[in-house]
Amino acid sequence: MPVYTATVRPRVPAVAAIALGWWAAVYLPPLLAGRTLNTGVSSFGIVILAAGSELEARRVMLGDPAVAQRVMRAELYPFRIALLGTLL
Repeated sequence: MPVYTATVRPRVPAVAAIALGWWAAVYLPPLLAGRTLNTGVSSFGIVILAAGSELEARRVMLGDPAVAQRVMRAELYPFRIALLGTLL
């Protein structure tokens, strides 16, 4: 299960709104997406998605409008679940 993190840059609100719409319309909804509550330079977002391969996950990550427009920097981390609980 690929995970990628994104570091936020200045034009966030407008492009982030576009990215959220893109995720809903273009690709399967992520299993989880969000960001840290702090607003400093250590703030980051995370998206967890179920992709068929690392190549597919990378294609999706690079297609995210916020990443493509360089508003957010992204890194891909292939991930294997060790423990799964219920959300909320």
